Amino acid sequence: MAETAHTEAQGDKTNPWASRVLYYDVLNILACVAVLMLHFNDEAHHFERSASWLGALVVECVFYWAVPIFFMLSGATLLRYRERYGTRTFLSKRLWRTAVPFVVWSLGALAWKVSTSQMPAPMGPRTVIGLVLNAHVLDVYWFFIPLFALYLAFPILSCLADGRRDRMLWYGVGVAFVCNSVLPCVLPIWGIQYNVEFMSPVFSLFTIYPILGYLLSKRQLTRPQRYAVYLAGLFALVLRYGYTVGMSWGTGKLDQSLWGYTYFPCVLLSIAVFVLAKQIRWQAVFRTPRSARILSKLAGCSFGVYLEHMICLWYLMQATGLAETRLIWRVGLPLLTYVICVCLTLALKRIPVLRRAVP
Repeated sequence: MAETAHTEAQGDKTNPWASRVLYYDVLNILACVAVLMLHFNDEAHHFERSASWLGALVVECVFYWAVPIFFMLSGATLLRYRERYGTRTFLSKRLWRTAVPFVVWSLGALAWKVSTSQMPAPMGPRTVIGLVLNAHVLDVYWFFIPLFALYLAFPILSCLADGRRDRMLWYGVGVAFVCNSVLPCVLPIWGIQYNVEFMSPVFSLFTIYPILGYLLSKRQLTRPQRYAVYLAGLFALVLRYGYTVGMSWGTGKLDQSLWGYTYFPCVLLSIAVFVLAKQIRWQAVFRTPRSARILSKLAGCSFGVYLEHMICLWYLMQATGLAETRLIWRVGLPLLTYVICVCLTLALKRIPVLRRAVP
């Protein structure tokens, strides 16, 4: 996952935010909480004509930017890794910080699920490998597969992230947005089949997000540009919600035509969230060294929280017996889970061997 912050600022090293980018940490924490809100909100994926479903859809649409923000933070913090170390070091760090914990937690979750009768014991090592690589042990681990693919592409993309070629990256983002985000989403709604061969072969699928994270972290938008971004994000949010409600209510089935992390409603919303977080003066909020350290520590727990939260969710379901349609389930329990998983992560980080599982 993304680094919690990136050493960009120059100047007074005694200043707690002089060597950190505070909005990176804030976005990291908010995205982590947003992921939990989405994963405790399964009701949104099962349409019914009820106020409860309408509320669940609000949560689904409002927090849908969570995963793209993680990808954008990866681009903002890592695409310029060549300024700090070489490609071999970069890949080694990614291996130990993400790939190894992913495998360890996948195998641990597999053993846990078998022991709690949530799934049958796998037949042989090939089955185990298939379950892990396809994120079939815990579905939410799907996130790591495109993340690993992006990491493998970063040594190439980083050659373009040197400031002189930013216009080329903006061009690539524009092409990818039209060919990968707008047309595949809009044309089927109009009854036109989209030829997937027209998708950008260079900036495909999730690649748009780390590049946007890098570009937006460097560029200071003007006030009219920022307001245009906010309006576009709000439009995308309202459009997705309104279209989903209208079409689903009419057909009696959930319409997911505007759902998808690579479709334009999510891209526009994610850009708006990133730009808004960058614009806020977080130094005025986190004024003391202690508050900055707490923020940094919480951001450093996000990876562990992501790895642990579905296991915690299962135990909370068993302990509380709450129905997923209850408001307290959709709002209260994600926050409780975040606190529990942060405490667990901080505890694991103190154990010499186990700390490698939550770097």
